[in-house]
Amino acid sequence: MSVSSLDTGFSEIVVVGGGIGGATIALVLARAGLTVTVLEQQPPYRDRVRGEYMQPWGVAEAQHLGIGEILGQAGGFFARRIIHYDEINAPHAAEAAARELGELVPGVAGALCVSHPAACLALSQAAETAGAAVIRGIGRLTVTPGPEPSVTFELDEVEHRLLCRLIVGADGRSSTVRAQAGIRLLRDEPTHLMSGMLVDHVPEWPRKTSPLARKAM
Repeated sequence: MSVSSLDTGFSEIVVVGGGIGGATIALVLARAGLTVTVLEQQPPYRDRVRGEYMQPWGVAEAQHLGIGEILGQAGGFFARRIIHYDEINAPHAAEAAARELGELVPGVAGALCVSHPAACLALSQAAETAGAAVIRGIGRLTVTPGPEPSVTFELDEVEHRLLCRLIVGADGRSSTVRAQAGIRLLRDEPTHLMSGMLVDHVPEWPRKTSPLARKAM
């Protein structure tokens, strides 16, 4: 953790949330020469079913942002085939109809698979290397929007306040930044229900194949 931003009480950009999105934003802005502070609630990143599978078109964006190599060094690998399993077709029929993911986006080998905590950590460390201050383990946070925005947060039971030019809310679906800033959430009604699970210690599974289980509704 860098405390320079806390000492001065000012950071051009404050990013609330140091996950994949927040850390990437901080990295790109720091590379552009801006002073950036990332505020993250989790001291170590927890594993979760989120962000560990990046579609080929997302990989193209990651490459454009210059983070593809970082994710690869964090253990990322390409799933080159996807198999749609369901209860209607036999497994051999699903496997015969497998799609080649490398054919979807020119220059992209497939979908990128990487551990969620490993990706978050690698991107946040890259942001720090680029000059951003990444502060983990923060407590209660208050956002003050307006012409002179600021963020107040607790760290080790001590309250700190940062003045800034811009606050970026990268803190998830139930964003504290969005709620406190009074930003209305606009979204379409969901049309699909998807779920996932964390699986470990299954060395027999082919790393280059992605299974997708579907249930008929």
